[in-house]
Amino acid sequence: TMVVHMADFGLYSFTVNAVKLASADAGEKLNDMQVSSLGQILVTGGEKGRVVIRQVSNLVVCHELDLSKHGPIRSVTMTPDELNPVNQFLFIGSDDGSISFIEKDPKSETD
Repeated sequence: TMVVHMADFGLYSFTVNAVKLASADAGEKLNDMQVSSLGQILVTGGEKGRVVIRQVSNLVVCHELDLSKHGPIRSVTMTPDELNPVNQFLFIGSDDGSISFIEKDPKSETD
């Protein structure tokens, strides 16, 4: 699966055969996007200082984190899913130089 972000703030997910799966409005200019290593989760960060976690298949928002007090989000990355059962981390770099760490317990039932 591939996800693209357009200049009109649109997000689109496609199969490898270019079949459109879903579309959504990101609502802002995105500076970074990361798809999880298993291809199920999309994490985005943009100019409004929000980190948004979506399902890749339908681009539905699962979680949103407001880090706007640190300015725009410049980078997002995740530890690989292959490291399970080690706790998974999301690393977020903001405009003011701060780095935020978000931890997901692999034993939890929710994403």
